[in-house]
Amino acid sequence: MAAPPVDEAFLKRVFQQVDKDKSNAISATELQACLSNGTWEPFNSETVKLMVAMFDRDHKGQLNYDEFKQLWKYIEDWRQCFTSFDKDKSSYISKEELKQALTTFGYQLSDGFYDLMMARFVKGGQGK
Repeated sequence: MAAPPVDEAFLKRVFQQVDKDKSNAISATELQACLSNGTWEPFNSETVKLMVAMFDRDHKGQLNYDEFKQLWKYIEDWRQCFTSFDKDKSSYISKEELKQALTTFGYQLSDGFYDLMMARFVKGGQGK
């Protein structure tokens, strides 16, 4: 369920807007400044560093355009996956939606596991 190809001109404009220092590369700080998780809170800096490290093929600690393009596709593929399991379109994955997703991926886990996941990772400790 891959995302459709992105408009190259659009993606280049995004890259140029994120590249605040015009270095033709995006640092973790620049990437963090442009990401939104839907809550208007910044992404966790460690998460952003991991995202950069995953796609930084030349090990310079930043993303050139081609690396950024690969990251964009990866994020879009995950967004598509998330959307396919967010059946109620709430922008959150409920316990039942999580069970469906992990079962689809071949995992057979106990209800206690899902309760633990929801308590640990859902803000306020409550799943839907």
